[in-house]
Amino acid sequence: MLELVPVQKPLPCYSLEYNKTDPRCQNCPHQTGCIQHSGSRADKISLDKLKFKLVPEAFAKAYDFDMEDPELPHIQRTYFKCFEVVFGKPPVDDMSRFAQEVLAGARKTNNSIQMYMLAAMVGHREAQKIRMEKLGLAIPRPFTAKKLTGPVALKHAKMYAEMCSNEFGAFALSSLSSLVEEDFTSKTLESKMLHSESTVGKFIVSYKIFHGGPPWASLFDAHELTLDPYWLAIDDTYTREIFMPYQENKRGSDAIKTHRFSVGQVMGHLKKHSNAAINAFRARETIMPRAVAEVVAFYGFRLDDFNIDPDPITDPMEFWVYLGRAVQHLHCLLYLEGMPSLLNRR
Repeated sequence: MLELVPVQKPLPCYSLEYNKTDPRCQNCPHQTGCIQHSGSRADKISLDKLKFKLVPEAFAKAYDFDMEDPELPHIQRTYFKCFEVVFGKPPVDDMSRFAQEVLAGARKTNNSIQMYMLAAMVGHREAQKIRMEKLGLAIPRPFTAKKLTGPVALKHAKMYAEMCSNEFGAFALSSLSSLVEEDFTSKTLESKMLHSESTVGKFIVSYKIFHGGPPWASLFDAHELTLDPYWLAIDDTYTREIFMPYQENKRGSDAIKTHRFSVGQVMGHLKKHSNAAINAFRARETIMPRAVAEVVAFYGFRLDDFNIDPDPITDPMEFWVYLGRAVQHLHCLLYLEGMPSLLNRR
């Protein structure tokens, strides 16, 4: 008869989080015992500790962060992101030459670069609405990067920061949205990426529970029109399986043709503007942990119910397939044990 012998854990992470590539584990005096007691969990991590690396190596320099302000190396991309949120289209100018002035303005108003830019843009937009109404004009003055500098930008940043802090307790994208009664949050690229990624993750996991083989044709047949063009434009699987074959034989409904035209337009835009491309990849990378949590919870599990190799994920689609197989195997075991399982419904 197997006798269980309790072991006093020397550290909270003992036998739970061993990672051979982690310097802390390499230098830990309890390494040998930790590996032994970890069993099959050795060198595995739970999904809540999973890392993603989706930005192509060609953009590796984008991660040279300025520790004083992590947004500074990405200031042009931040400008792109904020401009699209407020004005609904990408900017046509370059603001990097104003970087130091913008940084100084953000510091003077005690704001992040992103919130400083958003306040200046929203202030300009609202001021133009008043001007147009008074003068009976139909077209507002365009916003340019130059307008992020000077006393007007500082005035708007201070004004909105103070109003949001007084009304909502903090100056953030959500509070700025509430203040001007417009949902900026849902317009962000991150929000669109999260919706697309969660939709894809749920479908692939469900597909792999009940089917073998690649899920790509079924996935895009069911959800292509609901997936954001930016998400589709940077996904290699979609490009390989759907978009490139379509270029050879452009068949499909009018809705499909229109949607794929939009994807092609985005692809062209990203090829010409590296800042926009990096924004898209970083947005997907940023939302992946939330998408994983959402999909796992959708199927009734917790993130720590699953273990995986500690290497960063570079292909989200293959990760969803991997997760789908894990859920399938678990439900097979439940079915064989006579316990409630999704397979009981088939």
